[in-house]
Amino acid sequence: MTKIPATGIAVPVTRSEVGEARNTAIPKKTSMAPRGARQQSQESFTKLSCKVSIKTCESRIVVIVAGTLQPLSTLPVSLAAAFKFYRFGEIKRPMKKIAIAATALVMGSMSASAADLAARPYTKAPVAAPIAVYNWGGFYIGGHVGGAWTNQEWVNTANTTGFGDLSPGDGFRQRGSGVFGGGHVGYNWQASNFVFGLEGTVSGLDNHGTVLNTVFGAGLDDQFSWRADWMATITGRAGIAVNNNLFYVKGGYAGVNNRLSVVDAVPLTGSGSQTQWHNGWTVGAGWEYGFTPNWIFGLEYNYAAFETKSYQLDGVAAGVYTFDAKPRDIQSAVVRLSYKFGAPVVARY
Repeated sequence: MTKIPATGIAVPVTRSEVGEARNTAIPKKTSMAPRGARQQSQESFTKLSCKVSIKTCESRIVVIVAGTLQPLSTLPVSLAAAFKFYRFGEIKRPMKKIAIAATALVMGSMSASAADLAARPYTKAPVAAPIAVYNWGGFYIGGHVGGAWTNQEWVNTANTTGFGDLSPGDGFRQRGSGVFGGGHVGYNWQASNFVFGLEGTVSGLDNHGTVLNTVFGAGLDDQFSWRADWMATITGRAGIAVNNNLFYVKGGYAGVNNRLSVVDAVPLTGSGSQTQWHNGWTVGAGWEYGFTPNWIFGLEYNYAAFETKSYQLDGVAAGVYTFDAKPRDIQSAVVRLSYKFGAPVVARY
């Protein structure tokens, strides 16, 4: 047996090969071979030794390849198959034998490794829990309270009375403020995170003012009073819902009830008043928070502007005392509380 120091594995050499080398290399003592025969015998021994060395080298390479590529558990079986193929194969060229033997070892190693792999367990993915999403759709009703600011304006267009101080083109503008509050009702439609709605409001306000004329005319005694006392709106709303938070804008129609009057004491007495409804428009923005499925708290700001109307303030006196007047704008800021009917929480997966 020939031992390979690198791996410690014995490589077989057949007896016939060794015997052939001995029989050829050592001539029989009984007869003296001629010189040419001895030379031929020496050449045959050399060729056979080279053949045995080549086979030993091939075997070393096969063992090294097997030890590198093969798991230890399958090494003996694959080595036996490789050497069997090596010794009894039909291919005569040494390098082709090495290549095919190495291929056999690799394929055997891959098959054994695949057989050793255990099946991975299959685990079903957990079902996602539903997420509660606030439902803004439906009919609602509520109230609001806050404050409002009004810019009132009136300008004389005609004066044929004996008591009026102002002439055409003379006029005043005054700002007043007061409490603002009322009720609202509406309906919302929700599509995903978008909310659309219609809403109507009726609000009372106490915005008023008084101006004593000390500028125009000879009498300097006309005292004007004005009051905006109630207001109504019909608006559309559009907003984005972030669960139970709603951010929205609104816009539409607004109307206000307005009264203008004048009183004159000296030297000639007279008075007159008139109330008009002014149409206009409004825009606003707000935020609402649903703190229960039905109850909603909110904050809102609105701006409204109105048309000009003609007021006759001559009263019972002869002649006319005419003014173009309007509440230039009304601004309001309110706190809202609403109750929404039939509003179950929507489950979203």
